[in-house]
Amino acid sequence: SELYYNSKLFRGCVARRVPPPSILYWRVRAVFALYGNIVDSDSKKPLFNSRAWAKARNVLNEIRAGLYSDPPGFEMYTYKLDKNGEVKKNKYGMKMIDSIRGTNRTEAYHKGLVTTFGSWICGIEMSDCLLAERRHRHNQRVSEIRRLDFPILGHFDTWRVDAIQNLVWKNHRIQIYPGWTNASDYKDTEESFDTVALHSQPLHDALEERMKEIDASSVKLSRENKYLADSVGAKLPFLPFISDEENVLYAHCVLDGNFPLDDDEKAAIAWCKHVDGVKIMPKLPVHMRTHREAFKRN
Repeated sequence: SELYYNSKLFRGCVARRVPPPSILYWRVRAVFALYGNIVDSDSKKPLFNSRAWAKARNVLNEIRAGLYSDPPGFEMYTYKLDKNGEVKKNKYGMKMIDSIRGTNRTEAYHKGLVTTFGSWICGIEMSDCLLAERRHRHNQRVSEIRRLDFPILGHFDTWRVDAIQNLVWKNHRIQIYPGWTNASDYKDTEESFDTVALHSQPLHDALEERMKEIDASSVKLSRENKYLADSVGAKLPFLPFISDEENVLYAHCVLDGNFPLDDDEKAAIAWCKHVDGVKIMPKLPVHMRTHREAFKRN
């Protein structure tokens, strides 16, 4: 009887599909139309009031936009693997599947980040190193679970596996791990992770022009600020308002009728004219916006 009445059994073995908007829209709309105006026998009111109908319309609009349907050509299920890297089966010999829908894995990863950084104060460079190490280990653990023939190494020094695999192939023409991809064989790219540039090209150019006017010997960046500047490809780091000199300067800018106060991008570019690399540092548009809002509140 379990094979007929245990829905959990089939959910773990049979893939489901969310239909495209052309099908899903009319099905959901039919449910809303059928039950939305039904009057409750106790309250004598319909199931949907005006607020509920507004939410229902929003749901239908999102369905029409394709936000609820499975992406075409994208597989939403993978087979579960056992500790030997083989497809896991239940007691009936049915292959077990795993869905990638939802945000459980994302939230679990974020929870780990909160646990790591929530109670520990560390700098930007150290944070980037920790994130890189965590990302590397996470990718390997997921590969061991999700990817067929991916080896279980027992360590995370993947560059050593690359070197050993290349050496054995050179001497014996044998692949130790057929399911392994040597990342060390690929060319490095300019792609970067963790601390990345958020400023526009015009803002970058404005800072470059200002740096030509500044005496470089007067700029004494800390290791942290130097790392931050190098990470975003700038001569100086983009920092929020910190010093008293910056607060006083911003007050003067507010009184200046020519300062583009209401345009954050133009304000950040105009601010570069006052940057000295010591007390006055360059700002991102978001820094200008948040400080403007705080300035108005005060």
